[in-house]
Amino acid sequence: MGESERELLSTVQSLYDAALGHAEWSDALGRLTDFLGGNGYNLFVLDHRSMTIPFSVSVGIPPELLAEYSAEYAQIDPGLAYFNRNPGRPFYYTYLHSSEAEIRRHPYYDFLQRKGGDPYYLAYTFDLGEDRSAIATLQFSRAQGHAEQEDFRRAELFRAHIRNCVRIQALFQDMDLHCETARDALNLLPVAVFLQDRTGQVSFENAAAQKMLSAADGLSLRAGQVEFSCPRAQAQYRRALGAWARGDARCGDPPPDAIRARRASGRADYVVQLLPLKGRHPWIAGSSSAYVTLVSDPDRGVRLTGLELQALFGLTPTEAQVAALLAHGQQPAAVQSRLGVSRNTLNTHRKRIFEKLAVSSQAELARFLIAV
Repeated sequence: MGESERELLSTVQSLYDAALGHAEWSDALGRLTDFLGGNGYNLFVLDHRSMTIPFSVSVGIPPELLAEYSAEYAQIDPGLAYFNRNPGRPFYYTYLHSSEAEIRRHPYYDFLQRKGGDPYYLAYTFDLGEDRSAIATLQFSRAQGHAEQEDFRRAELFRAHIRNCVRIQALFQDMDLHCETARDALNLLPVAVFLQDRTGQVSFENAAAQKMLSAADGLSLRAGQVEFSCPRAQAQYRRALGAWARGDARCGDPPPDAIRARRASGRADYVVQLLPLKGRHPWIAGSSSAYVTLVSDPDRGVRLTGLELQALFGLTPTEAQVAALLAHGQQPAAVQSRLGVSRNTLNTHRKRIFEKLAVSSQAELARFLIAV
């Protein structure tokens, strides 16, 4: 492999590292600009419905130029106007719409020159679906001149990779948004929630957990792991954690009985439940199996609401209603009548609730929800 091929692969790798959050976009685009022989690079996503730009990154372009462009000059940009009139072209470049004479006298190019921008560009776009498109623009200075045929060839080498990286970036942005929403929901719960990797390391604790830890009343974090001052509770907890880690217990198995942990203050014992989480979770990077530890304080008289059941266990609104009614001892026939559903529909809801909460009977469901 020659030096040029190694540089190409290294540049491609840097783009994917940036999309995955392992490196800075500015570094990746800087390497791409150098490889392509340009003077700057701008990459952004346009939402056509809201006319907003949910993602934008650039290198070699003054930030104040980008801000003023968006506020005042985008509407007179000859390149953007040409793009709007001629969607679907594989490439866009300055000479498609502006001659040298027009570049010298057009107010848009005067703005670029005053702000330290470049008059020549080579751009390509691609559709991201859902009324979104991405635009990647390589800038050339006046000294470098217009894009040549070789510039088109080299830019084409990265076209598919840029599209993939933008899609990865969008996926991670959506994931971050979902994570933030889920964290907000967990922070509203009165139950202490600890999310852990398969070794027991805590990656997240909600607001109730932080308050419980600050009380220092029999619960603490030691070396990043949940620990109880009550020796019997700690031994039971470590055995349960070890059983999940070894695979002796699996998702769908009946949950172990709740652990009761004595407190130094002599107040009512904490009630502890350890449960597995299915699949991968963005809070717990690199782990294919993870756990949640729930700790409740009976002195608070905690009873989970329907919204809390939805947030904590992923139940639908109807499933949360059914779970709450069953946990309070309602017979299935009474639940059918109250909710106006058929027996088959209720059985379907029960089956899904039992699967999500890893219980196998109404009695186990009641015992579990009363514990938390």
